[in-house]
Amino acid sequence: KVAPTHAAGGEAGSVYQFTGQDYNYTSSMGTVTLKAGDTVRLLGGYGSGGDAGSLYKAVSGGTFDLGRHNYDSAAWTKVSTILLTEDYSDTSRWIKQSTVSATAIAASVGVAVGGIGIALSGAGADATNLIHTKTNAYIKDSELVVTGGLAGAGDVIVDAQSTATLNATIVAASAALGGGLAGLGASIGVALARNYVGWGQDPLEPFTATTADAVSRLQLVDGYRVKIAEGVRAGDIYEYVGDTVSVRYNSTQGSQAVNKGDLVQLDLGYGRSTASPQSPARNGTAGAIYEYRGASGTVDLANQKYNANDGKWALVGSGQLSGQDYGNSKAWKLVNLTKDTAEARAEVRAYVQVSSIDTAGDLTVSALDAETINAVVVAGSAAVSVGGFFGAAISGAGAMADNRIATHVEAGIDGDGRRGIVADRVTVQAYDTPQIHATVVGASLAAAFSPAGAGLALSIGVSIADNQISNEVSAYIRGADNGVTARDGDVTVQAKVIDDPGLQTHRFSSASGTQSLAVGDRVRVANGYANDLWTVMRVAEVMERVTGVSVSWSRSRRRSLCLPSPLPFSAPSGHGWSASSPWRCPSHRAGSCRWRRHRRSCSRRLSRAYRRGTWPRGDPSGLAARSL
Repeated sequence: KVAPTHAAGGEAGSVYQFTGQDYNYTSSMGTVTLKAGDTVRLLGGYGSGGDAGSLYKAVSGGTFDLGRHNYDSAAWTKVSTILLTEDYSDTSRWIKQSTVSATAIAASVGVAVGGIGIALSGAGADATNLIHTKTNAYIKDSELVVTGGLAGAGDVIVDAQSTATLNATIVAASAALGGGLAGLGASIGVALARNYVGWGQDPLEPFTATTADAVSRLQLVDGYRVKIAEGVRAGDIYEYVGDTVSVRYNSTQGSQAVNKGDLVQLDLGYGRSTASPQSPARNGTAGAIYEYRGASGTVDLANQKYNANDGKWALVGSGQLSGQDYGNSKAWKLVNLTKDTAEARAEVRAYVQVSSIDTAGDLTVSALDAETINAVVVAGSAAVSVGGFFGAAISGAGAMADNRIATHVEAGIDGDGRRGIVADRVTVQAYDTPQIHATVVGASLAAAFSPAGAGLALSIGVSIADNQISNEVSAYIRGADNGVTARDGDVTVQAKVIDDPGLQTHRFSSASGTQSLAVGDRVRVANGYANDLWTVMRVAEVMERVTGVSVSWSRSRRRSLCLPSPLPFSAPSGHGWSASSPWRCPSHRAGSCRWRRHRRSCSRRLSRAYRRGTWPRGDPSGLAARSL
């Protein structure tokens, strides 16, 4: 994360992921001749001197066995990164992570003490967070020829990755305390969080009216659409799906023949003008709708006691569009939230389009999406009243989280150019690991005390979480008229959603014995576990290169060195490979392979075989080393 005072490059407060820097060789490339300044990257598990994963620069030229060299010697300089002076805007070394973190807190306290104590308190907090990231890596309208040379060189990799994260914490807290001969405490707390990845408002969606429009007689029918003009839902368009609401009269129409059940809407100026103020003979809530429940007849609508509570009139609700409850899914539905427009669309795409590729190594086209929403929404409300003769407390709390992820994840080859596509292996893979973690709490407390009279307490707490994931994940090869050819290995096309990719979750541990693993499975390495260098390097490479194949493994480091267990890899034809005759250490006999006895001999045999591209004479299959 870049500090606010950082001046060397990068956006303050943002998080950047290190993508590595260019290097000439890896520790798996055997014996090579280097010149001064060449860099070598040590693969995971390297243990002959040097830090695995680090880069080392040669001080002077010479011939080195990169897989068995001590990089801590004076012949090498470790390449380090000084974070304080690093330029994080350098896209060749750093990728900015799409991270949105929002915290909204609202707090309210009301206290009233007197002969008659009335305390009212309300708090509301809202946050809307959006991510519309588009990540694309591609080769388009090109003819690409990549030569080999050293082992492992000549690969073509088209890789697109997105790791967008939304973190939202919304808290609303309200408390009211009323005390006196008669005490009343009322408190309301509301918290709303909306977190969207790949969703947005469609500006072209039609609507009937806006909340800024004044309405004299409200008419709501199925399909009626309202656009929110301002406030926490500004820009949203809601369609009415509830029962029909038809107001027959407005209070400005004076005397009218009214039937039981008719709806009357009070004018926005009702009871507010000097000429016709509120009075004992004339009261009501301006702009509200009332239902007539008296006997049918002529009624002067401009002079009624609508709030008299005498059974003649009943308050129905607001007659203005700005006063409707658009969060009530039984009456309204949001219609302009879309994932299909270019502006809203979130995508991760890696593709080769109408291009010819002839590479001496492998071709990998990979798209990885790992979007995460973490939402904590809490609404708390408390009301307490203490009255000598009467006490009443009313408390309500509501919390809602609406979390949605819609990302298009695509890896593909679309057209092959006039020379087709040729590589040792061809892998097209799209992986998706979406996550939504939502904690929503609505807590309410009401308490009323009246030692000499009546006490009334009402408390309501509501929490709602709506989580949706509607990603599209695809991997394909299409329009390859001139062919996609793998010289030595397979052509693999795979699209996969990994349901639970959390770093803290795992299916097995290294103490789980012998298990069958599939791509995407996670294994936690127990404390004290030690790995053989060669085994770690080669199995890691297998898992990276051969996707979709289950691998049998053992936690015993002694036996994993000699690979006594069959490894059911899908290998290229023409090398005599079969799953029933896997390679084993020539010195191995069941039950006799021991760590100390065979460590040096096995490591030397395997390392020599890998460098030469052949296996020792004891190999019954004759499989070329590159099949790993």
